Amino acid sequence: MGNNVTTKPKKSAATPKAVAGVRALRRRLAEDVPDYAEAVRFEREAEAFCLSLRAELRKRRKAKHLDQEALGERIGLTQSAVSRIERSQGDIGLKSLYRYARALGLQPVISFTPSVEELLDEVTGAPDEAGQLGQQLLLQAAAHFTGEQAKMMQSLSEDVAELVTRLADAAKTVRTP
Repeated sequence: MGNNVTTKPKKSAATPKAVAGVRALRRRLAEDVPDYAEAVRFEREAEAFCLSLRAELRKRRKAKHLDQEALGERIGLTQSAVSRIERSQGDIGLKSLYRYARALGLQPVISFTPSVEELLDEVTGAPDEAGQLGQQLLLQAAAHFTGEQAKMMQSLSEDVAELVTRLADAAKTVRTP
C-alpha cells in the first residue's frame, strides 16, 4: 500500500541557474533589440508609478492612524486585500484607487501633461543649434519641473488637509454651547 502523505517539492539546484540565464537573455535582448529595451524601460517606469501610488496610499492611511483592517471595513475589503493594494506589484485599478482614497477622505486627482519625449520631439524640428540648445534647456526644465511639481502637489495637499482640520475644529467650537 502506498503512503498518501504529500511533501513539498524540493527546490531545484537549477532554479538559480535558470533565473540567471533568463536575466542574461534579457540583458542581451535589451542591448541588441532597441524596441525590447524601450519596452523594458517603459515597464519599469509604469511599475515605479504604481509603486509610488501605493506608497502614498499607505502613508496617508498611517497618517489617519488607521490599520489595514479598519480601512478595509470602510471600503468593504479584507485586511489582506488592503495589504495587496499597498504592497503588490503591477497595475492598481482606478476604481480601487478611488475607493481607497475616498475612504481616507481624499479626493483623487488625475492630471496629464506632455512627456519629456513629446516635448523633445517638438523641439527637434528646430534648426540644429537651436534644436540642441532647446533640448538641453527642456531636459533641465523637465527635471526641475517634475521634482518641483511633485513637491508643490504634496505641499498643497498637506495645506488643504490642515485647513480642513482647522475648519472642523472651529465648527466644533461654534457648535459647543
